[in-house]
Amino acid sequence: MLVLAADKVDASAVEAMTAMGYTVDVDPKLTDADLPAHIEKYNILIVRSTKVKADTIAAAKNLKMVIRAGAGTSTIDVKAAAAAGIPVCNTPGRNAAAVAELAIGMLVCCDRRMPRAMRHLAQGEWKKGSFQVAHGLRGRTLGVVGRGFIARYVVEGAKGLGMKVKMFSAGLTEEDAKELGVEKITDKNELASCDAVSVHMAYSANKPETFHFIDADFLGKMRDGAILVNCARGEVVDTAALKEAIKTKGLRVGCDVYENEPVKADDVFVDTELAELVEVATPHIGASTNQASEAVGEEVVRMMEVFIKDGKVENCVNM
Repeated sequence: MLVLAADKVDASAVEAMTAMGYTVDVDPKLTDADLPAHIEKYNILIVRSTKVKADTIAAAKNLKMVIRAGAGTSTIDVKAAAAAGIPVCNTPGRNAAAVAELAIGMLVCCDRRMPRAMRHLAQGEWKKGSFQVAHGLRGRTLGVVGRGFIARYVVEGAKGLGMKVKMFSAGLTEEDAKELGVEKITDKNELASCDAVSVHMAYSANKPETFHFIDADFLGKMRDGAILVNCARGEVVDTAALKEAIKTKGLRVGCDVYENEPVKADDVFVDTELAELVEVATPHIGASTNQASEAVGEEVVRMMEVFIKDGKVENCVNM
């Protein structure tokens, strides 16, 4: 069995796959443009951020499975894979705690404006008068968009800070809301009225309603000085509208994801205007902790073992 990992995979997972008798090639320098010329001989493809487009699927003459080492599959042409009879699988929940930790950290950073204060200190500027007053989070209301593993961990963290939590998700039941200890809301206007909003909904090009879910209308209804955190996907938020809202309403924003993100780890990030406007910005590292990497790697190995031994495809999203 030939395995290609087009992104970094936890070393313990590579060791486990090798011990199982698989030949594993790890090449994180490959781009989506490179994949079609490299994929033909491989049976299993593992990716994180590298895009798997239709031309890669067409060139994958021996491919039996695509594994996304993470939850979202918006970077993979799942329709083309399904048409070719190739299952696309993910590892839901395995890196959820890591993303939630970053989201909660951003929430605090936005309220206390720590990264901006640090930049002034690095320039020799004390600026205590500008940063000594924060809104505070205890008793405030957080609106959470989504109901998956990440959203649930965010609820847990926010409640630990003493926040009230409202949750917006089409699939959220009253029973789920009661179990989580949150208020279920179905009106986007009510979501916009929260003191802070943390976005954790899945994005799919096949679901137009997920594109720019946070748009100019929504941002216009948010309170002046409110907090917005996006650790979901860049396409969920209208970037142009977000910049305007920061300038005109003083929104405090934390971003880990962006529209038109760079493809590889050392690529150039061009939207420096946004990075300067927001309170805290990180280069899509929400899932990047050692704990998360190990957990995802373990799940990848387990799924491969089940597939090879029993022919069973687990966590399939397209078939």
